[in-house]
Amino acid sequence: MASIEANNPDNPTVWRVKWREGGRKGRPMTVTFNQDAQAIKFKGLVDEAGNHMPAMKVLEAYGLQWVLGDLTPADKQAAVQRITVSDLCWLYLKAKAASPKPPSERTLKEYRQYVRDHVDTHWFGKLDADDADQDQARDWQAETAAKPGYSPKSANKVRTSVVAPAFKWACISTKKDQKPIRTWSSPFDGLDLLEETVSRRDRLENLAEIHALIECAYEIDPNWADLVVVKLCSGSRYGEITMPMVNNVRPRGVDLVQRQTAGVVKQGTKAGTNIWRFAPLPEPAMDIVNLRANRQGDSLVFYGPKGNKWAYQPYWRRWDTLGQKLEALGIHKHLTGHCMRITCNSCLVAAGISGEVIRMMTGHAKPGEKRTMTGHYTGWTDAMMDAVVAVTHPWVELPVIKARIADLRAGLVHGAIGPLRPINELRK
Repeated sequence: MASIEANNPDNPTVWRVKWREGGRKGRPMTVTFNQDAQAIKFKGLVDEAGNHMPAMKVLEAYGLQWVLGDLTPADKQAAVQRITVSDLCWLYLKAKAASPKPPSERTLKEYRQYVRDHVDTHWFGKLDADDADQDQARDWQAETAAKPGYSPKSANKVRTSVVAPAFKWACISTKKDQKPIRTWSSPFDGLDLLEETVSRRDRLENLAEIHALIECAYEIDPNWADLVVVKLCSGSRYGEITMPMVNNVRPRGVDLVQRQTAGVVKQGTKAGTNIWRFAPLPEPAMDIVNLRANRQGDSLVFYGPKGNKWAYQPYWRRWDTLGQKLEALGIHKHLTGHCMRITCNSCLVAAGISGEVIRMMTGHAKPGEKRTMTGHYTGWTDAMMDAVVAVTHPWVELPVIKARIADLRAGLVHGAIGPLRPINELRK
């Protein structure tokens, strides 16, 4: 791979891209730049070309054809001074990283990927930053939203996170007596965001579908299925139910006192640090929780494939597999983890459980009320718990749950579960 060297680590003004043509045994090659964004871009082109000088058409697309020596010195200087929209985004991210209050490295990594996926490879990214207009910006965001697997919401996120802020930053001179990169307003000024479509959230409609989901979940991954079952019975959010400790387990349920947000553990549930809740669970679900909690008090009840807290990617990928299995059983729904919360809420409402009890359990605030549930554990009565458990207990009255409890008693946290029953048998 190519490498980049700076002439002065503290205050660089020249960047040199070095590589060996064709690989380690090839002849050494060097190209010098006076802008780090262009050096980074050129290094990426060399790497993509397999440690070879990029083709002329590729260099022309990025305004780097001068490296082949085909231009006059004046044209070379003009090419060096040209800053594309892609270059601008990289310069902006570099400035953000060096700012007094920079975003987290996780956020910066996400923003850099946005630029690689949606700006570097798009014709909009190859335009002069000073020449891009509103019509071009509108076309870019429409084409970004139309990519397979993307949506208007995705395009709006890329725009508001990186591209539009980069243009706004370019209109400001960052150094005294220095001309701004862009000499007129941002092309995104006055340009409406794309209208986002709200995706339909499915829910499980009856006991047969609930049983089918649970059996499919245990066939995929018993360790993950334990989490799904408790999430369903508690109506909780992913960030909350993945974080209870062993010492948060109570005789009839669990206290939800912390959450993970973007992988970071924070105190309290979704709405703030002073908020905690109690979620009652049916007896079979409590057996699963208690058997998993037979460890030190500061250990997590639920943990991911690597033995630490669940990460979102392996968690939601299992939902994709689950959807395929349910399709084979005749259940055609797009289900996610949050659909378990919706199912629980819907079933509690249908059973006539009071809104106050549902609010205490799931963390919904009353309209117009400050979002605080501090001390709500003390508001639970046995009658309230009995009413909730009467609804959720039939969900977990399954042979597969009994087999799972037996495996946990035997110490098989990741133990296999038997084959699925056909959907027509579940409905009997």
